[in-house]
Parts: sequence; C-alpha cells; structure tokens
Amino acid sequence: MTPRRASSRTSSSLPPTSKGALVRRIRVARQLTGQALARRLDVSQATISKIETGTQQPTIEFLLRFCATIDLSPEERTLLLGDLATLVTPGTNRREPHFLPYHYLSPAELGQRQRAIATLERRASVIRTYQSAVIPGLLQTQEYIVSIIRLTGLTLPTAIDQIAGTRIKRQASLESKRVEFVVTETALRARVCSSAQAMIEQLRHIQQLCLDEHIALSILPWSTRLSVAPHPSFDVYDDTTVVMEIMHGELEIVDPTSVALYLSTFRTLQQLATSGRDVPRLLDAIMSDYTRLDTLEQNLIPRVR
Repeated sequence: MTPRRASSRTSSSLPPTSKGALVRRIRVARQLTGQALARRLDVSQATISKIETGTQQPTIEFLLRFCATIDLSPEERTLLLGDLATLVTPGTNRREPHFLPYHYLSPAELGQRQRAIATLERRASVIRTYQSAVIPGLLQTQEYIVSIIRLTGLTLPTAIDQIAGTRIKRQASLESKRVEFVVTETALRARVCSSAQAMIEQLRHIQQLCLDEHIALSILPWSTRLSVAPHPSFDVYDDTTVVMEIMHGELEIVDPTSVALYLSTFRTLQQLATSGRDVPRLLDAIMSDYTRLDTLEQNLIPRVR
C-alpha cells in the first residue's frame, strides 16, 4: 500500500481540470503573461504554452517551482499537487510515484500518509528498521516527534498534532511485533530537540523500550568500518515490502529481488552494529555527553545575557 495523497476535489469549488489548464487559469488570474511567467520560472515561453495547451506534461520540478513562485491559495495548491503520484516520468510513458514534502500537504493528506504506514506496520509480523539520520519513528517521544516535524518546514499546529498523534498510536504495534532496529550513532546524537534535556529523555525512553523482549536494538558506532555502502534509511515489513525514506517522503518497493537486497543489506548492517549489553552502555555515553552539553549551555547563557 503506497502512501498516497487524498484527492480534495470533492471539497473544492474549482472543477477538476488538467494540470496545464489549471496553470493557465492561475496565471491569468494573477494577470501574468506567458512570457512573464516563463521569465519567473526560467523556462521558455514555448514550454509554458505547451504545458497550458496539454501538449506537454509538466514535470514535478516545474510544478514545485510554480508553487514556490506564485502565491497560491490552499485550494489551488491542492488541486495542482494533489495527484503527483500519477505524473508521467519525463521521456517515458511510465507513471512513477513522486511524494511531496510535508509542508505541501493538507492535514487530511498528511493523515493518510501516516495511516498508510500504520497499515503496513499492523499487517507485518516482523519489522526491520535501518535509520541513519534520526531516531526511528517507533522509538520517538512526543517532544522529539513534534521537533522533527517542525524541522521538515511544517508549522500548521493542527497538522503537527495530527501527525504526532498518529505516530504515537503507531507505536502501540510494538507490543505484538518483533521489531529489529539498526540505528547509527550519528542518528542518536543528532540534536533534533533544541533542549539537551529533551534529548536525554528521548534516549532514556529508548532504553526503557529495549527492555521489551520483542524489540532488538543494534547501534552502528561512528567508528565502525563499513563493509557496505552507506544507505538511506529504510524499513522492511516481513520479507515482502520495503519503504525507503527519500527527501520528499516515502517510496514503497515490492519487487521480490529488490526486497531481498534490502533484507541482505539490513542483516549485514546488523552484524556490523553493536548489540546486547553494549547498547545500554553506548546510550549512557551519549546521554553523558548531552548532560555535559546541558551544563555547559546553562553556564554560558547567563554570561551571554
């Protein structure tokens, strides 16, 4: 089940239309000529004409640049970006998935993305997670979740609350699943929360969760000599589905050969990582560093004032 965005057409006062026709409607409403829009987007006037008349499909880059350049209403933005998963890849006839950053999505679309991942987690017997950048979602505290969401550029309080609430509910799946984590030391040390104390609480939370016999945490120290190339973060559900994190969101992979490759990579990383009794000691060391950092900052703040 690929994370997809919900269509907003039923709630929109604008009728369904092609991307090109919508681009033209927005341009005319803003009293821009085709030439003026072309200059703003750094494309040729011919490209604008072809897109508006439907003889050329707009690329995802074009649409994102258009949204960033023109002040769109939420309704216009949703209509323009709401079904990017069906855009044709330039130079081919293939329709491939494209996913948008959180701040381009409506609260309903954000909720759907979270529920899609929750469905995969609920159906799986074994979940394997490799995370190289941040602490995995299933291990995050409430404060860490809110902080990481804000770092994506999303600032709408209702959307933040919705994502955070859904992620907390997803964590309930840990109670009945075998969940294996491989997390880099860099991810554990990344200061996602501005407060050092909040990071310490996050690490304590991980220690507590790891007491559960269904959870296996392995940590890949920064000093480890890698025998495989560094990879983007990914999750493997049983041996059937991989969800890989990309800049714009998540990409689902179900091809058996590809899934087998990710499983093999996960097991290699797991063998390289620290596990067992060494995990609490490494977490303690990271917390000690944060404690020293907190003390240092508390001593420096009065001086700065």
